[in-house]
Amino acid sequence: MRYKKFEDHIVAIMETGESIIDGLTELCEKEQIGHGMVTGIGGTKYLRLGVWDRFENCYKYIEKDRGSMEILSLKGNISRKDGAPNLHLHVTASDDSFNAFGGHLDRGIVQNMLEVYVYPYPEAIERKPYQYWFFMDI
Repeated sequence: MRYKKFEDHIVAIMETGESIIDGLTELCEKEQIGHGMVTGIGGTKYLRLGVWDRFENCYKYIEKDRGSMEILSLKGNISRKDGAPNLHLHVTASDDSFNAFGGHLDRGIVQNMLEVYVYPYPEAIERKPYQYWFFMDI
């Protein structure tokens, strides 16, 4: 991953084979980002997406491994959980038949490139346990 810092944001370029979550987590660790917003577009060759099942209180997952797919929208936030960066990301993507799908990003691998904007905020927010998941402690 390459990135450049600007006055109020960071632009990151990820390349083929990079893990989206691992790369962004590493960026947050290196730049000591404890709270912020993420948005991006680009390509992917693999996604593992989840949707929360409110009846079973767990995520249900699907894997999309269809060669080249477009990430139409990557959005989410950055917080801290147990002192480490925590990314909560959602993605909408399309396959080579122009079918769109989306969900909570559990794992994603870049194909070609992914352009990401990170908007860090000055104060960190910690995630705290609440029922079956973790909420930002605001």
